[in-house]
Order: sequence, then C-alpha cells, then structure tokens
Amino acid sequence: MPLFSLRCLLSGHQGSVYTLDYDRESDTLRSGGGDRIVAAWKPDGGSMQDGIMLARAADAVYSLAQIGNTLYVGQGVGGIHLINLEDRTEARLLQPHEGPVFGIYPRNEEGLITFISGDGTLSRYTIGTHEPLSRIRLSEKKLRSLVRHPDQSCDLIACGDGSIVLIDPVKSTVRDRIRVCDPEFSINAIAFFPDGRHFICAGRDAMLYTYEWGTMKCIDSIPAHNYAVYGIAFEQNGHRFATVSRDKTAKIWDAKTIQVLQRLEGNDGKGHVHSVNTLLWLPDGSLATAGDDRAVRIWSES
Repeated sequence: MPLFSLRCLLSGHQGSVYTLDYDRESDTLRSGGGDRIVAAWKPDGGSMQDGIMLARAADAVYSLAQIGNTLYVGQGVGGIHLINLEDRTEARLLQPHEGPVFGIYPRNEEGLITFISGDGTLSRYTIGTHEPLSRIRLSEKKLRSLVRHPDQSCDLIACGDGSIVLIDPVKSTVRDRIRVCDPEFSINAIAFFPDGRHFICAGRDAMLYTYEWGTMKCIDSIPAHNYAVYGIAFEQNGHRFATVSRDKTAKIWDAKTIQVLQRLEGNDGKGHVHSVNTLLWLPDGSLATAGDDRAVRIWSES
C-alpha cells in the first residue's frame, strides 16, 4: 500500500516550474517558472487549470518569498520584483545580481533579507527601506540554496563548486567551508534534521551526504537518485524527508534510518515525466512537487 498518492494536478504553467511557496494566512500555494508567471492555487482545489496569475516577471522565476503584503520574486537576470499582493502591482525592482536569484530568505527578527545568486554572490538588504548592506562572493560558481540552523545561529550555503559555506547570519562573515564532493559536482540542496544535530545535502553527483553538526564530519553517504538532486525538505514532524531529482522522481525517506519509503514516479501515469525541480511540504502533511513537465502535483497520504 503506497504511503502517498496523487491528490491533484495543477497544470496552468506554460514552462518549467522552478519554485514553490505557501502562504498560511490565505491557504495559497504559489509557483513560478520559465514562463515568467507567478501563479496562485488553492492546494485542495483538485482540478486542473484553476490557478490565477499574480504577476508576470521580466524573466524566468526561480524564487519566491513573502514579507507582509509584499511578494518577492527572484528572476533569471538577477532582479527581484516586489509585488504588492493587495492590488498585484509592482512596488519596486531591486537589481542586486547578474545571475539568477535562486533563493530569498527573510530574517524578520533583525529586519534583514538575504538573496543568493547564480553569479556566486550573496547579498543582504534591509526589509522595508531595502538599503543594500553587504554583498560577498562565496564561489566562482552558482549558489544554489541556503538553510538556517534551527537555533538561528548559522546559515549554510550550497555552492556549485561542491562545497558548503558556513556564514554568520547577520554579519555575513564566512565561518568555515566544507568540501563535500568533487568541484565539478554542484551541491544543490541542504536540510537540517529538526534537532539541529545533523544535516543532509545532495547535488549533481546524485549522492546523499549526512553530516554531524559541530564536528562537521560526514558520517554517511549513499546513492540517492540516478541523476542530480535538486531539493530536500523535512516534513513538519521531522519523521520523514523528501528529495526531488532530474531523474523524474521524488522520494520519501525515513529520517531515522535514511531508507527510501516510497518513489513517486511517472510510470503509473500519475507522477512527473520530466525533471522534478522543487518541492514543498504543506501544513496538512501533503507534499507539493513541480518540474519541467509544467505541472505542480500534490501528494497526500492514502
């Protein structure tokens, strides 16, 4: 008996989907991709083509984040569109980077927002006035994702040169750099176990690495997919995590044993048939996945 089954298919995009975001207050799932569209969906809608267009960017959309009534839209040529969600108009355009903006990470406590880019740099701005505070180069290759330690003490950046950089979350100073794999293989995704004592990472070499926080030692590495891994995320209770890959599959893993519990794939006519680029756990325990087949799929436990 499969753990998860397809609940609904959201198919309004006309290009690859690269990013997902969720707003709890309005129970709205948002998606963005190669068609330059930011779309909004009701995750329990259950029907195809039932989304609404929130915004159209100047280039492909790679990242989304909401602060108050403002939606930040990171696009392919280094800009961030600030969209007023009340009237869906552009309030401002920031241009901090020359490459795709792969991640947008608010830190509301300090009034800071961090952007990471395919140009290898990280930038920080103030929330509200959007004054630039710092910009640092962390790699000659792209920066793919950022994860914050559960105690908020450190940020980890996944780099295209096969390394992970540890930085101070406020000062932006580099604390350490971990060489995970060959420099030719990008690290694309990182996730902390909920207790903060370990983290996992994966990337272009399709391996899944487990590290011990504190010692920064790799304690396990296993083949995870057949091709590059693009995303990792833990469900809310931390008992399971999911990965998505260019090999057209998503996988559900047991967080304690690091064993695969289920493959979500397209050979049954329900899964993705092209690269799966992004994933997001929803508050009700469902899993949203999206990719190059232009669709968002929502999987729920049977």
